[in-house]
Amino acid sequence: MASDTIMIYRIGSLGDTLMALPAFNRIRELFPSEKIVLLSNKPVVSKAAAIELVLGNHFFFDEIINYPVSTRNVKLLIALIFKIRSYKIKQLFYLTPCTSRKRFKRDILFFKLAGVKSFAAIPEIEADFTVTKDIDTGLYEWEAKRIARRLIPSGTFDFNEQKYWDLHLTKSELAAGNGYIKHLPKNSINICVSPGTKMQSKDWGRDNWMAFLTALSISYPSANIIVLGAQEESALADDLLNGITNSKINLCGRTSPRESAVILQSASVFIGQDSGPMHLAATVGIPCVAIFSSRNLPMQWFPRGNKNVIIYHMVDCAGCDLEICIKQKKKCILSITVSEVISAVHHVLSNTTI
Repeated sequence: MASDTIMIYRIGSLGDTLMALPAFNRIRELFPSEKIVLLSNKPVVSKAAAIELVLGNHFFFDEIINYPVSTRNVKLLIALIFKIRSYKIKQLFYLTPCTSRKRFKRDILFFKLAGVKSFAAIPEIEADFTVTKDIDTGLYEWEAKRIARRLIPSGTFDFNEQKYWDLHLTKSELAAGNGYIKHLPKNSINICVSPGTKMQSKDWGRDNWMAFLTALSISYPSANIIVLGAQEESALADDLLNGITNSKINLCGRTSPRESAVILQSASVFIGQDSGPMHLAATVGIPCVAIFSSRNLPMQWFPRGNKNVIIYHMVDCAGCDLEICIKQKKKCILSITVSEVISAVHHVLSNTTI
């Protein structure tokens, strides 16, 4: 008997997963009753959220296989091959980022050894392997579009439609998320902030964040300030909140990504660096003030939506892809001033129904 099992191969953490959310929703739409197995990597750093914590375990997939990314352990790879073979995969959707044809050919060979015979969403054209200009916008292609475009052979769909950005939050997740903020004053706006980042090159810096939170408190003294992020960022959040008199709460390390999504839905604005929480806020429709380094090219990793204010200073070394910037001393992101960010917050809130 032929198997009805579908496999999705996608690696990455919070932001990477959310950029692929329309593709995940579309695949479930195409296969509403089939068993879907997700193959993904284990988080490579402690700050990174596992993909199943982002997607939940009730809608997008039925089972998950995690493996150490970039492993060269032969025994582990052989075990993974036999594990995949046991599912008798009907079709594999290759959603993972691919930066070279060599790597792609190696991956396909691996999956063929694992018994996979049919592939979908495979990279084919040059734009699938390198970031290129989008012919529709003239800007660098947005990552969410880059992924969704590869699904077109399975049937056209508009990845911008709201239904493809649905996280399918459950009643229990909604209750848990709202439980964290139920004590905050109800007649005040919520402002969510996330000062953390996994990469030194994307870090705006403690002093800037301290000055920004002080200015934010002065401008919006009655606002509730909510800080979200990883456990490792909790001490920083405590320092930032210590100097302001607003109603405030530090939730770093206390909430799951899906609980954070619920909390973000309550906010009037989100302020943060290029990060997973920024993409999470944008996914649930909250306008973002996004502080970008020029590590990536403009537009490629911008948050979803047209109500965001993106602060991105183009420099001669833009697109460097560095995780640590020493030589140029982070001149791109550190040239962004506190007054720029506060002005952006004013702009967003003046255009938001409060």
